[in-house]
Order: sequence, then structure tokens, then C-alpha cells
Amino acid sequence: MSQRDTTVLQMMKQYFQCGIIKRRKDGLYSYDVTTPSVLESIIVPFFHKYPLFSESKKKNFLLFEKAVQLMAAKRHLVHEGLLELIDLRELINQGKGRKRKYTKANMLLESPETIRRGT
Repeated sequence: MSQRDTTVLQMMKQYFQCGIIKRRKDGLYSYDVTTPSVLESIIVPFFHKYPLFSESKKKNFLLFEKAVQLMAAKRHLVHEGLLELIDLRELINQGKGRKRKYTKANMLLESPETIRRGT
């Protein structure tokens, strides 16, 4: 979640007792939770208890939940699971004005380190 003001983000961090608040290059602040086990045990259950109202947000949450389950099962550590995770990412927040820092094609390029390790 991103905001110009950190007040709501700080309240979320205090409520959930996890995550970080950081300032992005565009001047907005974001509240980020990145640990799969925390996402699975705290964040996802919260949104089951207090569902989102809009259909697009509900759809995005279901995709996000699938991604969390995939990571919690460590399936993202194998090539097929990583591809599945990237495909889920492409489906979240579809539509006009959506920008990604990295395209799907960028993410699928193999790094020299990956090639050296043979993974």
C-alpha cells in the first residue's frame, strides 16, 4: 500500500506488528510485508476476516493469496513455480495505467550467475 502521508501506513504497521515503511523514488511511502510466513499467517487471514469491497480488489486479493501460498510452499524456488509466480504477478492490477519496474521478459532473462550455477 502506498500513500503520500505515512499516518495510515504507520497504523497498519502497528496493528499487524510486522512489515516496513519506506519512501519510494516517486516520493510516495509504501508499507511492505515480504516474509511469506507472515503474509500467510497475518495478512491473508485479516483480509479473509475483513474482505475487500470492490470486485477488482477481491480478484487481486485472490491472485495475491495464490502467490503467497506458492511462496509458503517454496514452489517459487523451482523454475516452474517461479514461472507460475511471474504469471500471477502479471494478472494483478491489470488495466490502464499499470506500470511495472520489470517486465515479464526482463524477469525471465537468465543472469550470468544463474547460468554459472546451472539452475
